[in-house]
Amino acid sequence: PADEAATSASRSGKKKKASSKYYKPRPPAMYNKVVTVADLPACYAHRYWFVLQYVPDMAWCHLCPMETCGVFGPNSKRTDRPRWRLVPEGNAREIDVPASRCTSIKHDTVAKTQSADKEIFDIRDDADDATSLKARAASTGGGPLSATTPVAAAGASPDEDGDVDMGAVVTTTAGDDDQGVGPPPGAVVVPGGSSS
Repeated sequence: PADEAATSASRSGKKKKASSKYYKPRPPAMYNKVVTVADLPACYAHRYWFVLQYVPDMAWCHLCPMETCGVFGPNSKRTDRPRWRLVPEGNAREIDVPASRCTSIKHDTVAKTQSADKEIFDIRDDADDATSLKARAASTGGGPLSATTPVAAAGASPDEDGDVDMGAVVTTTAGDDDQGVGPPPGAVVVPGGSSS
């Protein structure tokens, strides 16, 4: 009788529910997520990565690095938080890693565009909130530029949301100043990533 029930169920096209004893939950899909990657070599200095492609059967992710592009303005509910975007194609190396090395980070998409290249992200990571950014800026006294100090273009003004588009990110360190590397001509350096 049990064999007849299994045979009739398979003929009718109905699938029997798998018992919970053998159920293996699927890992969460990584499509369009902002992630951090564990155990990256020092040559990959980016903290956050965007999942451009995810291959679920192989649990593999193709990632694009993200960079800051200013801060959200005073008229925004995200005031003084950094704005994130994908690094423009060709300016940084994209990587392929197993999904097991990726940790998803809470984030909001702000521009709501279809193109990830044009999207603005608000990453809600506790270690990168506005308070810790201000504390870091105060502890260095606005000191030398770090690897990701945002720089406002000359004449930058807030957009309709009150956000200041920084336009460029200077990639210098304190020792690079004597080599002539610094902000673009006419740029205004914004200490600690906040606008003035």
